[in-house]
Amino acid sequence: MTTRLAQLLKRHHYSLEKKGLDSSSSLLGAVRLDLVKAYFVLAEIHNRTAADVIREFFAGHLDLIPEILPKLDQPRLHHLGFEVHEPHDLILPGFYRWLPRFGHWLGRPLRVSGILRFPSSTAFQERVGAYTEMMQIWVELDGRELLIEMFDIYRPQPTAWLPLKQTLNFRTWPAWCRTTGSGQSQVSLPALLAGDEIWHYGIHVSDPAGVEALHDRFQHFIQAEAQYKLAYDRPVGNPRDTSLHTKIINKKLGLEIEFLTQNLF
Repeated sequence: MTTRLAQLLKRHHYSLEKKGLDSSSSLLGAVRLDLVKAYFVLAEIHNRTAADVIREFFAGHLDLIPEILPKLDQPRLHHLGFEVHEPHDLILPGFYRWLPRFGHWLGRPLRVSGILRFPSSTAFQERVGAYTEMMQIWVELDGRELLIEMFDIYRPQPTAWLPLKQTLNFRTWPAWCRTTGSGQSQVSLPALLAGDEIWHYGIHVSDPAGVEALHDRFQHFIQAEAQYKLAYDRPVGNPRDTSLHTKIINKKLGLEIEFLTQNLF
């Protein structure tokens, strides 16, 4: 393992240096945490519905829900996006290697059905202050395609995850993946994603007019609700994945929702 890590540090020196991963221990911690996060993100997308997330996000403002739900064109979450600690070139081999084990823990087979990598929108890169590549991975589970979005941001990582990585090792992963009698994971996804300022749920909207209408509605909503803010002044288009989206942030929960539609370009 030590030799393998040393080889990776040498081969990917430039990209790892940009991420502040300059030792075998820091790289190993990042690898473990990224894989654990990927597993729980897949489980979250599979188990949660768009309506559940929206109700949690806008708790205390249930009058807003009837204005949002009719604009959606699917009951399931479209995706979940989060920042990764490793460069994408390192993540992919490990993801493929661990996917069969993820399937074993879930009790269902998993299969990668598609991958797309491209630079994030200019608006996103301006928001985080660094060049960012997004990688979309579609994973087939129970006849559904689950989409996870990994953001490789060329900057040193937040330090909030450092204590957590010390508790992770491959032998304890099965215990992490067990569920309670209610079917809920024993691990909190927000705890795993602590320090990640851009993790979000993606919810699909029927058409561009729906995205625009939601953005306008949220602009009025946040004027009276300091707990919420918009990530961007106007909806953002990205021709690389043919999407148009707006994002609203719940500052108290440390969470954001992206409302998007696709096939525009």
